[in-house]
Amino acid sequence: MKRNKTADKFLGKTFTSNNYGDFEVIDYISCGNVTVVFKNTGVELKTNTTCIVSGNIKDPSVTKFVGDRSSTKRCKHLGNIYTSNNYGDYVVVEALDDNKVRINFLNTGNTEVIHRCQIMSGKLRDSSLDVVCKSRSNNIIHNVGDKGKDKSLIKKNFKTYQVWCSVLQRCYSPSNERMRSGYKDCTVSDMFKMFPLFLCWWKDNVVDDKTSYQLDKDILVKGNRIYGEDTCCLVPREINNLFINTKNTNKTLPVGVRFVEGTNMFKSVVSKFGKSTCLGSYPTVEKAFNAYKKAKEAHVKDVANKWKDKIDPRAYEALMNWTINIDD
Repeated sequence: MKRNKTADKFLGKTFTSNNYGDFEVIDYISCGNVTVVFKNTGVELKTNTTCIVSGNIKDPSVTKFVGDRSSTKRCKHLGNIYTSNNYGDYVVVEALDDNKVRINFLNTGNTEVIHRCQIMSGKLRDSSLDVVCKSRSNNIIHNVGDKGKDKSLIKKNFKTYQVWCSVLQRCYSPSNERMRSGYKDCTVSDMFKMFPLFLCWWKDNVVDDKTSYQLDKDILVKGNRIYGEDTCCLVPREINNLFINTKNTNKTLPVGVRFVEGTNMFKSVVSKFGKSTCLGSYPTVEKAFNAYKKAKEAHVKDVANKWKDKIDPRAYEALMNWTINIDD
């Protein structure tokens, strides 16, 4: 009988079950007749490739789960075999957290940790090999951004593509110095420089399909200057606007404080839902700022609670702990 070519991807390879540890494929006859051996117990079992790639396989000699991963969100890619653009086939062997996975290259046995968005694009590297992925020059924008080979992704996701282009423009475009002045020293992570990976990250981080999201780099890490998968989050416009134009035009005064000519008093002003609200006048800058600080931080918490179920839990936690200092 002619053996299925898929056999080469399984025979002699080691995989990880959902709850019973690692096992090795020791005999492959067809998709419905595969023999595996559990490394923890040495028990052999006949199964099929569907069970292998899903990890849904049980060691009959074990009464309790082994390597229970209930503390980590199950990754739909776990156990599946994929093909990279330049480094051959690999299998996803472990979900490290909601975003990162551990993979094993079948050709070399080398293990790497990647963002699961990279599975979709195929743009990942086996560090044990010297093959380098080079993008075509017409795919590059602002000297750093790679559009990717599949141009249909841009057409189908044009709004997200515009966001991506805008981020690169802020950080790298030499023709827009006025815009770049507000983003001095800002950079973009390697993953975000590739549109297919940025798009995958975007889709993974959308909590509610009916909500219009904006990219924010300042909520998770205060003072952050890097647009990246670990430092950015998606939030509705109302949340994003909380941190826009908060700088005082009078650089000698802290945010939220205005000097009232002729009175020698300092007025405290906070913006809520697009409208400015006067909190009163105070004899000192410190008292005026403290009034603003209390009102602003309370407003941020109110808005965070309003959107709690539609934003990343990390963003919600950061907003609830957000504070403003007099020198911000």
